[in-house]
Amino acid sequence: MARANLTYVKNKLGEGFAKKKFGQNFLIDDNVVDKIARIACDPELSTIEIGPGLGALSEHLLEYSKDVTAYEIDRDMYNILQDEFKDEDRFRVILGDFLDVDLSVYENQRLNVASNLPYYVTTPILFKLFNSKIDFNKITVMVQKEVCERFVAKVNTEDYNSLSIIVQYLFEVKMEMSVKKTCFYPSPKVDSAIVSFTQMLKDNINASIETLHLPAYQEIPDVGLYLEQTAKYISDALAPIQDTPITGSMISNYVKKGLISKPVRKQYNREQIAQLIFIAAAKSVVSMDGLSLMFSIQRKTYSVQVAYDYFRDELYQMLTYVFSRKGEMDALDMQASEEKVMLRNTIITVAHKIYLDKLFAVLRAQNEAEPNHKK
Repeated sequence: MARANLTYVKNKLGEGFAKKKFGQNFLIDDNVVDKIARIACDPELSTIEIGPGLGALSEHLLEYSKDVTAYEIDRDMYNILQDEFKDEDRFRVILGDFLDVDLSVYENQRLNVASNLPYYVTTPILFKLFNSKIDFNKITVMVQKEVCERFVAKVNTEDYNSLSIIVQYLFEVKMEMSVKKTCFYPSPKVDSAIVSFTQMLKDNINASIETLHLPAYQEIPDVGLYLEQTAKYISDALAPIQDTPITGSMISNYVKKGLISKPVRKQYNREQIAQLIFIAAAKSVVSMDGLSLMFSIQRKTYSVQVAYDYFRDELYQMLTYVFSRKGEMDALDMQASEEKVMLRNTIITVAHKIYLDKLFAVLRAQNEAEPNHKK
């Protein structure tokens, strides 16, 4: 049943009228609504709808989504939706102000958001979404056309402002279509537009660590690798997170400085390779003297295997947290030794350095791709 038509809207409103305090303007063009849903949805993903009103968009979102959870602030609309969709088990409507919703329940979930946003809350709602830890596939919203033009504005144009900078930093922003004011009841004073936000920065950064596989201690070869073989093995292992992890000359220097023991018959064993992997990961945030001190402390407290496997596990956890794939990092045991606290703080710093390096690389590439970029 098409709900995006004037007859249906007037019939459901009865003697009532759209409530100005909620910025209600109901879509009455079913073709427009269907296009919005097609743009917004993925059949494999859930969709959050904000301000479903009478359900015109909701029914199309259900057609193209795995399921739909809608947030409605108006109790009258909520009651209508409850009745209209009572037989649809893939639709859930929640009564309340979306700005008060705890979005942590959706942390790290891959999903879509769609909304015919009330103009007066466009910015607060979008920034609530942007600041959450939801793993958005796409956010598709109806906004005032002039607001959309600011979202998508290019550098050195009249509409380009701080809003443009912020959203384009985080997302690929696209004006999908214009929507005439005559497509609404009651008709607003200005035209609208559909704008979509597709995660770009976060996805580009995360892509860089998708292939990371640091070997566990027992997975490190113990047959003995020669200098260049050792450098290649470590560089390959760390390549997803570091551009130039380690070279043969660097390894020779670490031996000379006494960070690791001399190779036997010019071959490096498992223990030495594990130490070199840590050095390669930490050298950008810890000085040579600091590394030397850390190894001295390690030798007195933990075996290389225990220290390395702790480093490996913690690095994975910290990268997951820093790259926003995890809401919070696991708490450290209150009885943890000073040595373990020191190592963990080193790993946290390494993870943040990796994130920043990847972030700057993405931003640099975006800047160089900008048409107005000056060489």
